[in-house]
Amino acid sequence: MVRHCDGHSRISVVLAGTLRETAAKRREAEVGVLGVAVKSADAPHATQFGPHGACVASIDLDRLIDDDRRSRTRWRWMPGPALDKELRATLTALVEIRAQPAHGETQDGLREACLLLLDRLASAPPHRRAERSWLRSVRERIDDAPQDSPGVTELAGEVGVSTTHLTRCFNAAYGRSVTDYRTLRRIERAVDRLAEPGARLAEVAIETGFHDQAHFTRRFRALIGTTPALWRRRLLTF
Repeated sequence: MVRHCDGHSRISVVLAGTLRETAAKRREAEVGVLGVAVKSADAPHATQFGPHGACVASIDLDRLIDDDRRSRTRWRWMPGPALDKELRATLTALVEIRAQPAHGETQDGLREACLLLLDRLASAPPHRRAERSWLRSVRERIDDAPQDSPGVTELAGEVGVSTTHLTRCFNAAYGRSVTDYRTLRRIERAVDRLAEPGARLAEVAIETGFHDQAHFTRRFRALIGTTPALWRRRLLTF
């Protein structure tokens, strides 16, 4: 999509696929599943979608929050792996509320979820340390093939550091452990498969690096806040 303004203040959540957006002053974000954006109505940005497209849930804020709060809304993306567990749970609740009929109680819940999410995004701390080249290579190794990514000890050996050093530096740079990051990347791949109506959960689990369907469901619920089956039903309603 060429450079444009949305015309409405909104929150956007990536449910499947990937996209890249570029805003003013060359600010750029590339995000996958559970990446979340807050955008003002007049924020110009260009959008590129990944090779398989993207499914995005957009929440119009103009009718949900007051003018003063909207006036302080600015363009900002946060990728899924940067979100802490509490914020991901808020996002999951927001998506589930969005999928329900628009009666009064649902609108109240949606309004509260949006306000809480805006507060969390505004107060989210930046990464504490800059990304190092060897650390980037570990992250890219996981990104390229999360289903086949080795364990922490092997990854540490590949870049010539101790397991302890890798664990501390990775958490400082990306806000989570190597194992959690790899699991979330696997789940992102799984969500792409869940978007296919005929995909079987057991097959998706094995293809994306989980031991079996039960292991997949446990990790999915722990990180996303709901089951793969329910997430797929929500996804197919958008």
